[in-house]
Amino acid sequence: MISAFFVGSFVKGLFLGSGLIRTVNYSNKTHDIKLNFPSGEQRLFTLKPNEFKDIVVSKTGEGSIGVELINVSNTDIGYVTSYNNPILISINHTTDIQFDYLLENEQ
Repeated sequence: MISAFFVGSFVKGLFLGSGLIRTVNYSNKTHDIKLNFPSGEQRLFTLKPNEFKDIVVSKTGEGSIGVELINVSNTDIGYVTSYNNPILISINHTTDIQFDYLLENEQ
């Protein structure tokens, strides 16, 4: 039990310090997505309908994440710092983009 606590704390610390981001496509279209972090790091990937992608960003920087749905929309969302809870970015059917922090019991 104690070792599970330490392993869990270590893994949680890795993700919290690094910036774990889960992006989910709830829309009925495939989207090319570009995430721009305040640190200058970028991630580009494609999500089909009802797919998700987990990424880890080593340095998120501090500020809003730029989310670009290529050829659809571009917006700044949320706020990240050097120490983040895991983040959920979701795209709904109207291509609205939502930002939320995942709480420990939601993972």
